[in-house]
Amino acid sequence: MHIFAPLIGGAIAYYSGFAFLYMVGAILIIIGTIPLFLSNDNYEKIEFNPYSIFKKIFSGKERGAMISFSGHAIESIIGRVIWPVFLITILATMEKTGLIVALSMNLQ
Repeated sequence: MHIFAPLIGGAIAYYSGFAFLYMVGAILIIIGTIPLFLSNDNYEKIEFNPYSIFKKIFSGKERGAMISFSGHAIESIIGRVIWPVFLITILATMEKTGLIVALSMNLQ
C-alpha cells in the first residue's frame, strides 16, 4: 500500500498545489497524535547532568554505538532530505520525480 503515497501526494500537489498538500499532511499528523493524548503516561525518573552524558557517550564502552548511530543519522538525512531535493533539482518536474520515487518504492 505504501507505493500509492507518493502518487497520491504528487496528484494532490499537481492539481491543488503544495499549500493544500501541506495542509493535508498537517491535518493527518494532528489526527495521528490524538491517540497519544488518550493514553496513560509512564515516567521513569532518570538522574543525569551534562558532564555524565558526555562522559558516557565518549567512553570506550559506547564508542561503537556512537559511530553506528552517527552513521545511521547521516544516512537518514541524505535519504530523507538531500536525495529528494537533488531529484527535484535534476529532473525539474514533479511528475518525473514522483514516477521515479514510486518505481523505486515498488522495487524494494
